[in-house]
Amino acid sequence: MENTEVEIYKQVKSISFSILSPTLIKKMASSKVVTPELYDKEGYPVDGGLMDVRLGVRGSRNASATSATSPLRGR
Repeated sequence: MENTEVEIYKQVKSISFSILSPTLIKKMASSKVVTPELYDKEGYPVDGGLMDVRLGVRGSRNASATSATSPLRGR
């Protein structure tokens, strides 16, 4: 059996960029706290709670849901 490599080429026809409105940025950047609970039974932060990961994290050992960085990947 012969090992053959097939190269696939794709050409980008167009790309577009846009700017978000301040209202949309504020809407995307906010999170509502709807429960006073901190953690669930397994010890994970409750979505919509006071320790919701979308609000950010307090230590470098955790990664927030909105952050592109991970403690395993580095910065």
